[in-house]
Amino acid sequence: MKECNLSLNTIILYGINHLRKRNGKGIISIESWDGKIVNEPRGGMRSLLTFVSEFHQTPLNHNFLYTPEEMSYVLRNVSTRNNSLLYLALHGQPESVQIGMYSEFNITLNELATMMGRRFEGFGMHLASCAVMSSSEESIYDFMNKTGVLFVSGYKSYVDFISSSIVDL
Repeated sequence: MKECNLSLNTIILYGINHLRKRNGKGIISIESWDGKIVNEPRGGMRSLLTFVSEFHQTPLNHNFLYTPEEMSYVLRNVSTRNNSLLYLALHGQPESVQIGMYSEFNITLNELATMMGRRFEGFGMHLASCAVMSSSEESIYDFMNKTGVLFVSGYKSYVDFISSSIVDL
């Protein structure tokens, strides 16, 4: 994307219009939440995304992970065919996302862009992660340029899991 003076909201609307032109409308989701017990149910967002997927008759590829190596593996190997949205349900803070059993792994937007490469070019991307969108606009635009995603949406502040999940619908 060329440098411009558009707001992020305008970029999102632009991306949504172009996303509609993609052949596939499937969702690739990647989730990592902290937990105190290893055997607790994995995939808190899976039920919500399955509902959305079934309601809209849209394919869903859900991935749960704990380490940066798993994240890198999924981003390198997940099929992008017939998909158009990358949904990351991770903890976050300005300029980075966090994964792991106790959110011990911090991945900057730049590192995430490197992991993604341009495999998701033409996709929309939603960061269901606290505060990542309060990153500098330069960081967001740089991330979009490096990855080729049409838009990035998410949260500018720290949000409650249930409330933000409802918004994500």
